[in-house]
Amino acid sequence: MSWRSANDLYRQPLSIDNTAGAGGAFDATITIPTDWDHFWSTVLATGFDMRVTGPDGTTVVTKLDLASFNTTTKVGTIEIQDTAPAAGMLQYWLYWGDSTLGTGLTSFVPASAKTGHIDLGAPVPAYLYAAQAQERLGDTQAKNTMAKTSDTTVFAWVDFSGLMQRRFHAHPTGSASSRELECLSYVTIATTGGLTVTTTGTRYEVGAAGAAIVRVQMSGGTTGTDYIVTVTAVTTLGRTLTAKIEVLVRDMNA
Repeated sequence: MSWRSANDLYRQPLSIDNTAGAGGAFDATITIPTDWDHFWSTVLATGFDMRVTGPDGTTVVTKLDLASFNTTTKVGTIEIQDTAPAAGMLQYWLYWGDSTLGTGLTSFVPASAKTGHIDLGAPVPAYLYAAQAQERLGDTQAKNTMAKTSDTTVFAWVDFSGLMQRRFHAHPTGSASSRELECLSYVTIATTGGLTVTTTGTRYEVGAAGAAIVRVQMSGGTTGTDYIVTVTAVTTLGRTLTAKIEVLVRDMNA
């Protein structure tokens, strides 16, 4: 994984929902948020500076197109065609900001398009959990523990950044400060019965170099019951990592 080019000024993770799919070719559409002022004020009016890559940060997608793209009215849809490695929430990257680029767009009509998302949020520190290299041997309680009431829907952020392998030397064609090598390719989420995790609501957040953060949505559960949420991540180097959060569902007495 590397920053695509030193001339690309900005990057944003994209979440492509292939949770009900499989490996193989796919089309996807991603609506660009109207309130994303940072993007609309820095992208070229033509969109020619936009590039979308796979999770490695450098391999551009098979096809990239734009629909109804207008920087004045701040509307537009990104259309991509590529190949998924497996079922799960896929991570892709949007780059822009290199005003010297010519068009990278190829006209096509997406078929049975999967839904992509751009999440503009940042993790909430109180609900940010570092993925562990290994749980304690013989322990039945996860290192990461949180509580919720049965009637709330909450987000938890799982940070895999500390487990990603780095380059020993900075990549010569990427960002001068980037030592990225490994990043997330796709994730799947599971929980013990009774607690609902919304796999389609999984989002990648933070486009900074070295970041590998996944947002998870959970709801329900029975008070007095403890649940284990498992986030399984496959990386661009082919490693499979798991992060576990123990969720304690506890309702307050009136």
